[in-house]
Parts: sequence; structure tokens; C-alpha cells
Amino acid sequence: MQSMPRGFVTDIGVPFEESITVAQQEEFDFIELFMEGRFAREQLMENLETHQKQLEETNLSLVVHLPFSLDIGSPFDRIREASVSELSDCLATAAQLDAEKAVVHPTANVWQKAYDAEELRPIIVESIRKLHRKASGHDIELCAENIFGTAFTIGNFDTLLAETDTSMTLDTGHARISGYTRDRLSEFVKRYSDRISHVHLNDSRYPEDEHLPFGSGTVDFRSLFETLQRTDWTGTLSLEVHTQNPEYIVASKQQLDTVLGSLQ
Repeated sequence: MQSMPRGFVTDIGVPFEESITVAQQEEFDFIELFMEGRFAREQLMENLETHQKQLEETNLSLVVHLPFSLDIGSPFDRIREASVSELSDCLATAAQLDAEKAVVHPTANVWQKAYDAEELRPIIVESIRKLHRKASGHDIELCAENIFGTAFTIGNFDTLLAETDTSMTLDTGHARISGYTRDRLSEFVKRYSDRISHVHLNDSRYPEDEHLPFGSGTVDFRSLFETLQRTDWTGTLSLEVHTQNPEYIVASKQQLDTVLGSLQ
């Protein structure tokens, strides 16, 4: 597990070069670029050559987190089609930066009193299929993320995996909110380890989406890593800490290295 590729999700308030510097200094393997705000597609295109050079000089790999403010599960055709089109363009931009994986939220931004999950799941599935084909055409692995309180929580993610060829981003904090902790989460991981390609290490003290520095919450990461180790898992681990302070990223990396190192 010590050799498992590790990275972190960038914060929209932190300049690209600062994230690159932290990643290089702390010997991360990749960064996960959150394509919102200043890193939305059009802004990235304006600085594409600079960012390409920065990644090449540091030998860092790239994962992208596609913007989730778009609505690929909208029951309104034109809204949904425009959202899929924009995310397809995001994938094309990510490909120019040699991104290896792209995280996507399989969700719908709708009024829940008017549309239930059963209606929305087939719509989302079709959008994910389209995005998977686009991503594959760019040699990018699409990784759909379990999102609590939506049509595809971890509790019914098996449907998405069965009906698409997409990989999965397992978010530990989101899983916890959905009631998947320790043994229950381990059972899920054992069953779907071949489809889980990427893990968001999202720590929390309670069943809430806190995104704390790794090790400062109460998520049982050791149990998760032990299960992954038993399945000979070969995916990527991404620290998802909501912070503009690099010291919390550094401390999280140190804690993560300690836990992984103890599994040898």
C-alpha cells in the first residue's frame, strides 16, 4: 500500500502553481484539479500551455474533478444535453493536459418533490454512458462518485455499475453519511474493488460532509486500506481536504503515509 499513487484535490482559491509546488515538495504522485471557478474550462484554456509545462517539469500526473454545478440528470432535455456537451468539452480540455482520470457526479439538480430517484436514474445512466464514451475517446477513465442524498448513493450504486462501463470514485465521507462504515463499507469494497478506481479520502467527525484533514476525524481508514490491500487493489488515493492552507495538505500526507506504511 505504501506505493499506492497519492494526490490531493485542489482548492479553487489556490493558484495552480501553488498546488503544483506543494505536490512536488511533498512527493505526491498527482493532483486532482477541480474544474470550477478559476479552473473552469474556458479559464484553463487561456493558460493551457503554461499548465502543460508546469505538469511536465514536475512529472506529476493529473486527475480532474469535473464541475458538478452542471445538470446531467435534468429531466429537461435541452438542459441535460447542454450539460453533457459542456462536460464533454471539459474532458477534451483535460485530455490536452494529459489527465488520466475524470471524476463526475452522477446527480440531478431538481426539485425533489416533483421528481423521485426512480425517474431520474435512467436519465443519469444515459448521460454517464455518453460521457464514458467521450472520456474513453480521450484515453481518460471516467469515475462516477457516490453522492449522499441523491439518486446514486453508495446504497444503490450497484445499479450504475451494472448499467454502465464507468469506474467508481469511492468517497469515504459520502459513504459514511449513507450509513456505510467499517464492516458495511468493507463488504462493498470487496464486492466492487474491480470497479473502484479512485478513492476520495474525505475525513469527518460525524456523518457529515466535513472534508477534514486526514486523521483529524473518525473515519476508519485503516480498515478500508486493509480491505483494499486484500483485494490487490491498484487504484489512486486522493486527499479531499477543503482548505486553502497547504499546511493541512502536508499534515494529511504525513498521516496518510504513516497509516499506509504501518500496513506493510
